[in-house]
Amino acid sequence: MTQPDDPTGPDQEQAPAAEHAPAPAPGPDPRQNIWRPPPPGTPPAGPPGQYPPGQYPPGQYPPGGPGKPNRFSKGGIFGGIGAALVLLLLAAGLGVGLLSMATSWGALSTLATVLSSVFGFLPLIAGIVLLAAGKTPGRRGLGLGLMIGWALWLVVGAGACVALLVALSSGSGG
Repeated sequence: MTQPDDPTGPDQEQAPAAEHAPAPAPGPDPRQNIWRPPPPGTPPAGPPGQYPPGQYPPGQYPPGGPGKPNRFSKGGIFGGIGAALVLLLLAAGLGVGLLSMATSWGALSTLATVLSSVFGFLPLIAGIVLLAAGKTPGRRGLGLGLMIGWALWLVVGAGACVALLVALSSGSGG
C-alpha cells in the first residue's frame, strides 16, 4: 500500500535510492577519521594552531610574523662611529700640525685649511654615500655610524669650545 504523499502509484516502480542521491562532494571522505595520529617518524607538532617549523601554509607565518630583515648592521654603526672619531682626530691633528708649520713657513696656511676641512667633512660625505648607495646592511650601518659619529663629535667639540671660552673669559678677572 502506498502513502498519500507518495507520488508513485501502485503501478509505478520506485527508482533505486542511488539514482536520486546527490553526488558526493569532492575531497576527503567525511566518514574517515581526520583526527587520527600522525604516521610514525613525523616530527611532533607544537601547541594547537601552530605548524611544524618550515611547514606553514603559503602566505602565512608563525605568530609574530617572519620578522623584518635588518636594514643596518649594529657592528657597522659602532664601527662607523669609531671611524668618524679617528678621521676627525686626524683632521684636527693635521690642521694643528700644518698651521703650526704655516706660522714659520707662511705658505701652508691655505693648504692646512683645505686639508683639515676635507678630512673633517670626509666622515659626513662618506656616510651619506654609503647610506644612500649601500646594498648590504653592513655598508648602510657603516654609513649611518659615520654620520652619527660626525654629529656626535661635532657636538662634543662644540661643548669643549664653549667650556674653554667660559674658562678663559672667567680667568681673565673681569
